[in-house]
Amino acid sequence: MTEFKTKEENMQLRYMLENPAFTQRQMSRDTGIKHGARISNFVRWLENYKFVKKTIDPKGKAIYQIPSRQALLTFYNRFRDMQDEKIGTFTIGPNPDFTMKHLSKNGAIMCLTSALRFYDDYSRDPELHAYVENPTLLEEVKASEGEVKVHLYWYKYPDDSRVENDIRITSPIRTIMDLYCNNMAYLGERLIPRIWHP
Repeated sequence: MTEFKTKEENMQLRYMLENPAFTQRQMSRDTGIKHGARISNFVRWLENYKFVKKTIDPKGKAIYQIPSRQALLTFYNRFRDMQDEKIGTFTIGPNPDFTMKHLSKNGAIMCLTSALRFYDDYSRDPELHAYVENPTLLEEVKASEGEVKVHLYWYKYPDDSRVENDIRITSPIRTIMDLYCNNMAYLGERLIPRIWHP
């Protein structure tokens, strides 16, 4: 059953968000997912719910379009909740900047509002949010004390990340995906038009 539960399904979703007009064969080439049932079943599932629209070009090639990326993300939120991936909340580090750099050097990736601050200044959340890529980081965090509240999450669906000022952060699209899945979609309203052109 398709429910955005696998790495491949999340890769396909991200591809659709980045490429609102696509072919299944091109998706296969760009994602590395073998062209066949995995892709066709996923696309057909979303097509049945009207989140994907199929058209035929003059050469007879099937082109798939995403009528509304926001609607697709709202649908995605029904199947994924960041709170289900949450490890816990800890208070560590002397200040946010030091704590973000330290976590990044030890296997964490800033996400949600902690990543958003690098793309937009709308949100100034004093608390930090980070994915744990290296499980050994948890032992250090559990034994630490400090001043900064940090929410840690399992990194269930690896994705592209980038480094800004020595801090690892989720990509803009992954950041938006996560915001939608943490009831924070409104915080991405200014970022969305900058990265998703009509």
